[in-house]
Parts: sequence; C-alpha cells; structure tokens
Amino acid sequence: MSADALLRQRVRDYYTAYYRDVLGIPDWSALVQSRQDEERQERPRLARLLRLIGEAPLRGRVLNVGCGTGGFNVVALELGARPVGVDADAEAMAICALKRETTGGLYVRAAAERLPFPDGVFDLVYCFSAIEHVASVDDSIGEMVRVARSGGLVYLHTPNAWSWYEGHYKLLWAPFLPRALGRLYLRLRGRPTGYLGTLRRLTPAALARALGARGVTAIRFLDHDRPRESLGPLRGPLGLYYRLSGVAPFIEHLLFKGTDRRSSLDIAREIDSVGGVLNAFTSREYVCYYAKVLDKFLPNAVDLLTDIFLHSTFDAEEIEKER
Repeated sequence: MSADALLRQRVRDYYTAYYRDVLGIPDWSALVQSRQDEERQERPRLARLLRLIGEAPLRGRVLNVGCGTGGFNVVALELGARPVGVDADAEAMAICALKRETTGGLYVRAAAERLPFPDGVFDLVYCFSAIEHVASVDDSIGEMVRVARSGGLVYLHTPNAWSWYEGHYKLLWAPFLPRALGRLYLRLRGRPTGYLGTLRRLTPAALARALGARGVTAIRFLDHDRPRESLGPLRGPLGLYYRLSGVAPFIEHLLFKGTDRRSSLDIAREIDSVGGVLNAFTSREYVCYYAKVLDKFLPNAVDLLTDIFLHSTFDAEEIEKER
C-alpha cells in the first residue's frame, strides 16, 4: 500500500469511528468523505484568521492546541508558518506522523494542561473547537497564555453554551441542558451518550474569567458565525432569540499578552503592588477595561489603562477594519 493510500485509510477509519460509532450521526459517511481532504475545509478558516490578525503572526511560530489529524497545520505550512501541532489522542498523532512524511511540520502528543514548551515561544497559539474537551479549562488556558510570547496572540474558538445547537452531535440542543437530560435526549434520538461526558459547553463570561485570572488584559469577542440551527424548521423563533439576546453560536476570542512597555506579568504585578483590581469584560459591541484602586493610586491606574488602550501590541484597528 502506498503512503498516500495508507494515510487515506487511516483518516477514513479514524473519522468513521468518530462520526458513526461515537456520535451516531446518520449521515456519517458524507462527513468521513469530507475529511479525506480536510485541508480544503481548513483553508477558509485560515483565510478568515488572516483577515482578523494579518500575516505577521502566521509567518512566525504557531502552536495548534488540539490539532486533531493536522489539517490546519498543513495549510499553515503552505502559508510559510512554522506550526507545531499538539493533541492528546494517539491515533490522531499517528495520522499526523504520516502527513509529516510528505508535508513536514512538527507534532507532539501532549495534553493542553501540560504543554511541553518553554515560556513565551509562540507568536500565535491557535485552539479551534478543542477547549471544550479538556480536563481543566483553567489549566489549559494558563498553559496557552504561558507559551505565547509577550505581544503574541491567542485565538480560541468553541461552541457557546447559550446557543441552541450542539455542533459535535449536530443536533438542536437547549442551552444549559442538564447532563442527565442530555443523555435521555440522545437516547431518544437513538444516539450514543458516552461522548457527552467529554464536553463542556462554555460561556463567554466563563472564558473571560479564566483569561483574566491569567493576567490577560485585552480580549476581543468575535461573533460572525451564522447560527447553524437558523437553517432548520425552527429558524423563525430561534433567529429571533439570537437577534434579541445578541448570543453568538460560537465563542471566538482574540487576546493579547502585554503592551509595548509591559508584559502581561508586569501588568499583573503592577496592579497587585498597589492592592488594586484590573479586569475587562466584553459585550457584543464593545470591550471594557477597568481598574479599582485607592484614590492615591489613581495616576498608576490611569497610566496602566492608557498603556493597555493605546499601546497594545494587538493591532485593533486592522481587526476592526475587517469586522
């Protein structure tokens, strides 16, 4: 069997087990077929990322956390990036090893909570639809922030717990459905239930808290994904829900580490040294940074907030232009 045929067989077997056996999706064969050329699916995602952040971060060192079978890494290599893929799944890593023989690149088997890299080495940390699967969201975010360089970017994309769709099972799904009811619902739909135990449906607020705890001072929430369930028979009432609530079907965050003058650690230490609090929150239309300090430390807080607002190494103007 040729190397290409072996790779296609391994990919087919991997995604057959996932879509047919683990998730029980009726049209599993079409999804498996689409994965035979997963790089074609990844190119539009990469193009969108380029519009959001520009080429510079993608010309440097890129860490793909939860890389799966490596499709994004292959297209990032085509662009000239130096990607490293990380995933905890042994079979996914075996498939990545086969791809490496023809496309190059570096892949490492590791958990997101324990990334085997030094501090501050990546220009971009990319995590697409993986943070909802980790054992510890807080530890995983901490590791992503740690390995991003000062002035680097971290990109997170995950399903939103407020949405009415479960993107893995590809089913209409009530927000915050209790796990026991979720299992009952899946059984009624004739679906396996085991995979539900690996999922954490996250909210923007929960992610913002986890990021804030790691000293991240600028978070931009992007909400341009079209709700998938808006195409079904309930598109009328659900469309109204999304319009009135401002909820996006997926959580997409861009965040930065530091300014021209301060690293994220410098910022955290500076506000702690005066007994203050520095935080941020996002809404659909804006992001707010604020600080709480004693009156006598007001100049410190103003200088810190001004630096974050005016001298972020995150090019907000270019991102706004693309929005």
